[in-house]
This record gives sequence, C-alpha cells and structure tokens, in this order.
Amino acid sequence: FYLDKNTASNTGVIYGRVRDQKGYSAANISVTVSKDGSKITETTTNSNGYYITTKLPYGSGYSVTFKGQCFSSNTYWSLSLNASVVGLNRTLERAVN
Repeated sequence: FYLDKNTASNTGVIYGRVRDQKGYSAANISVTVSKDGSKITETTTNSNGYYITTKLPYGSGYSVTFKGQCFSSNTYWSLSLNASVVGLNRTLERAVN
C-alpha cells in the first residue's frame, strides 16, 4: 500500500492484514471502523488479506470489526488513533457449521 505523507494533518490511517488461523490470507473480509459506536468507514480486504482506511480523525474510542463468510466475527475495541499510521493485523477463526 502507498501512504501519502501529505495527507491532512490530524488524520490517520488504520491498515493491516487479515489471515485465518492457519496463516492463509483472508480475502473479501469486511472491515468496519467505528468511533464511539458510530460507523465511520468500511472497506474490504484484497486477495492477499490487506486493507487500509484513511482520513480518520485523531482520537480514542475506535473499534474495528472484521466479518467474513465462513469466519467468526472479530472486533478490536478501544483503539486510539494518536499517530498518523496504526497497523492492526488480525487472525480470524473459521466458523464451525
């Protein structure tokens, strides 16, 4: 991913890679970023499991939820965005049918 160093000040980026419990890339996973319970943005992982969200205002109270077909939902709570770039990699477990 290319991160532009000239993005607006006081905004940040959350990016990362999503894999399954065996270490394989998890493609087409929905990644939803919320702040204080309100959805801010949503994106999807690419074929290699990578995602990126940009132009997020600095602050605390962020959560990032990962959902995908055949995977258990996973949420990372209480994320603070006080730097330009925050890396957040996650491992999702395959859902049991």
